[in-house]
Amino acid sequence: MNARNRFGRGALLGAILLGGLSFGAQGQTFPTGPIKLIYPFSAGSAFDTASRMLAAEASKPLGQPMVVENRPGAAGRLGLAAMGQTPGDAHTLAVVVNNILVILPLADPGFKFQEEKDYKLVTLALESFGVLVGRPSLPYRDVRGLIAYARENRGKVNFASSGTGSAGHLVMELLQSVAGISVTHIPYKGETPVFADLMGGQVDLFFTVAGAKPHVDSGKLVALATTGPKRWGLFPNLPTMVESGLPGVIYAPWLGIAAPGGTASAVVARLNGAFRSALQNQEVRQKLGAMGFEFVGGTPEEFSARVSADRALWGPVIKKAGIKFD
Repeated sequence: MNARNRFGRGALLGAILLGGLSFGAQGQTFPTGPIKLIYPFSAGSAFDTASRMLAAEASKPLGQPMVVENRPGAAGRLGLAAMGQTPGDAHTLAVVVNNILVILPLADPGFKFQEEKDYKLVTLALESFGVLVGRPSLPYRDVRGLIAYARENRGKVNFASSGTGSAGHLVMELLQSVAGISVTHIPYKGETPVFADLMGGQVDLFFTVAGAKPHVDSGKLVALATTGPKRWGLFPNLPTMVESGLPGVIYAPWLGIAAPGGTASAVVARLNGAFRSALQNQEVRQKLGAMGFEFVGGTPEEFSARVSADRALWGPVIKKAGIKFD
């Protein structure tokens, strides 16, 4: 090997080593100031509360305050776009949920956000499960009874949702497909009027989350099944859809953290460690567990795999139901 080649290889090796040291240094020096965590919906929901608790706890190992900012609009797109205005600067993060990273890419041709380019996944922090509830005067008390009744009484069963393309709509479309039944969809604008009409007997069924528990406990609603891959601690005596004979009817709404596209891998790793540490705090676990949350806290790669798996599950459901957002 001549001197020129030796010099060239040495320079290349040096550049690689310096690059690695640079990325490592970024992770060690980050953050250099306060961090903003954008919650892309309005304040007051269980996910909003969870985001604030995680932000407060994750800020401790990072050594800088983390402030949650609500940026609602366009089904979460505005919040994700706001984070994207700071490429490579992980001092602005965003909360991401199923609707943003799974449903919108499948149902909205105008959704242009791409992983790595526009955002980087940090960790899938939390998930919850759903529950199918009905009016108290239903002639059945479980999913098997619902299926039998719907087959014998075609056109007589309906379900409400908080809107076309909402989680409740999609889960019921999946249930119908797997069970081989047909029930009528009645879309509402939000959950509040649904609960009122459900308890009043105007509609039959509604798929929702933890907010239904007080109504079930008081006897104002009947719970038929939950949608997790395992039994839900919030309804420990209630079977899952899978236990009820509907394999594949699984829905677990989740909450994760994303950083801007271009964020250094070392910084992503530092953020991942901070949020996973927050999830181990016993006070956080107690409070969020009581709200119906399950704890995940995996790696960015595991989070990316979950997003891909969810898209594979819901893509055919959305296509079959003809759901499309403008």
